[in-house]
Amino acid sequence: MHPLFKLVLSSAIAIAALQSVSAQGLAPRAYTLTPLHANALTLTYGFYDGSLLLNGAIPVNHATGTYSVPVASLYHSFEMFGHFANLTAVLPYAVGTFQGDLKAGEVQIYRSGLVDSTYRLAVNLKGGPPWNRPSSTSGSRKRSSA
Repeated sequence: MHPLFKLVLSSAIAIAALQSVSAQGLAPRAYTLTPLHANALTLTYGFYDGSLLLNGAIPVNHATGTYSVPVASLYHSFEMFGHFANLTAVLPYAVGTFQGDLKAGEVQIYRSGLVDSTYRLAVNLKGGPPWNRPSSTSGSRKRSSA
């Protein structure tokens, strides 16, 4: 292929890709096989401190905030249409203090409450079959000594 053609083609693909870029929530291990009917409760915690970017949406200057977000998530795996599937529900709760300069002076507020919950259903349409838990009778047998 001619080098100029490669450069033009690469540039066109890059420009086209930039116009259709959109964000997505990445879910690590969403398609990792776990035993069927496995459950997991996960607790995480996030702490944030710094300035707030309001982009002129409200007339506040020098807006800053300090808030923490504990998150509880519940995971359950099951079989769906002969394929491995799992469901994850995430429930975050935020607690924070925010301050900024209004026309009337400096204002500080405290807020706490539930944040947007997230629900994810992931189904492996191709790949490993559902993984059944080993039954309690299929373990190794003890040898008797005579």
